[in-house]
Amino acid sequence: MKKLLIRKLKNLENIYECADGKTAIDLYQSSHPDWVVMDIMMPEMDGLEATRLILEKDPKAKIIILTQYNDVVYREAAKNIGAYDFLSKENLDIVLQVIEFQRN
Repeated sequence: MKKLLIRKLKNLENIYECADGKTAIDLYQSSHPDWVVMDIMMPEMDGLEATRLILEKDPKAKIIILTQYNDVVYREAAKNIGAYDFLSKENLDIVLQVIEFQRN
């Protein structure tokens, strides 16, 4: 996914990739990125739980859930924990549009 995001979001700096939710939390705490693009299904800790924990410590964090599971249950869970948006991996161009819109 990182290669696809880098290709789509080439005007952004510092794109990191984490293998699991726990690592994503640790990296967020050490780097405080402007945006987090989080997958739902990851080993050790899923992306929804990682998102919840990040937002618990930093309510201003902007986290986009990017997933292949366009399921209403996941969408509602992401909304309820405070994710900025919930997008399908099939529409990576929308990720750039959301980020660009927020930057302007």
